[in-house]
Amino acid sequence: MHPRLAVVRRMAGAHSPARLALKAATDRALEGAERVSGRTRSLDELAAAGPSRAIVLAGIYVDDAGLFGGIVEAARASRHDAEVVLGTMAPAPVAQLRDVTVATGLRGGKFPNLNATLAHARIRAPRWTLLVDSDVRLPARFVDRFVALAEAFDFAIAQPALSLRSYHSHAITRRRPWSVARETRFVEIGPLTAFRDDAARHLLPFDESVGMGWGLDLHWPAVAVRHGLRMGIIDATPVGHEEEPFGTNYSAAAAEREAAAWLAGRASLSRAEAQRVIARHTRVPVA
Repeated sequence: MHPRLAVVRRMAGAHSPARLALKAATDRALEGAERVSGRTRSLDELAAAGPSRAIVLAGIYVDDAGLFGGIVEAARASRHDAEVVLGTMAPAPVAQLRDVTVATGLRGGKFPNLNATLAHARIRAPRWTLLVDSDVRLPARFVDRFVALAEAFDFAIAQPALSLRSYHSHAITRRRPWSVARETRFVEIGPLTAFRDDAARHLLPFDESVGMGWGLDLHWPAVAVRHGLRMGIIDATPVGHEEEPFGTNYSAAAAEREAAAWLAGRASLSRAEAQRVIARHTRVPVA
């Protein structure tokens, strides 16, 4: 069974309020320890030291803003040249997101819709392209910290780890206490995925037949290996995917069948090969 299907089948009763509260408390304790240890200060020093980058953040929403209001604010607070472009499946944008919604009436799966949205970006060759789901909660100074660490560890494809409180499909994506980042062969298709320009040249725009994108996270590492690109999960900037489990707004079974058909004949790694930690980094690089 695909891990995402297991999550959907367990969602009723699998996450009790008490258990979720305990995980949230643990997240807060870890964040406090990061501040006391000085790691947060070191991370901000690293983020302030690097060059300004051109960044595009893209996402899709259905008929309400979700958490995109906070995502737009995070992008605008960044020291980088960060542009937000959103697409919606509704015939018109919601008022809150009107100035960043560049495509309306979208009818495809997630990744074809992202193609259509990215085509409207003002920045044509960004250093980083970040794909963000509408239900992801970003921590303070996320964009600057995340980009700084991805650059420092030379990750061409990266994602932030998920908070312990988050719903998740793959255990490897959950934050690891005291870890700054892990080099892996696995970066998930959501809720936030980042491509450096050299990776984007090989992977964007996405194949229009990929639909919701299941299976891409087994194809990407095969492409990365071929071109000598590093991938990683950044634990020091965990994001929240805490609203609802993956796969609740579409058919997970259909997405699984779609993934199997799409991967047939394409280069890919097995899930066991991909979900292996190659290196674990426990120190913030010196600015």
